[in-house]
Amino acid sequence: MSYDVTVSDWFNYTSNMAPFFEHFIGRPLKELDGMAAPEADQHLTIALVRIAQTTFADLQEFDAANGWGTWDTAAKFLREIRDDCRRNPEEIVRVSW
Repeated sequence: MSYDVTVSDWFNYTSNMAPFFEHFIGRPLKELDGMAAPEADQHLTIALVRIAQTTFADLQEFDAANGWGTWDTAAKFLREIRDDCRRNPEEIVRVSW
């Protein structure tokens, strides 16, 4: 199972990283569904700052045990969505899982 996120572009990432997303965004990723891009940008920016302030060892604890998902590729996924929100502030974020 995976998350499909659309702003103006489409992004896909494994749901194995749900604990990572919830921890750093402060809510399940699916709760971004229906948000205006600027609001989602705020949540994602805060998450990315929190990730940057976390030690490498602590981040590695979030890597999926089955190998399907790592903290660094999950952070890249969030950064790509955030950047798309910034480029397209008139859009609504859509998340399916």
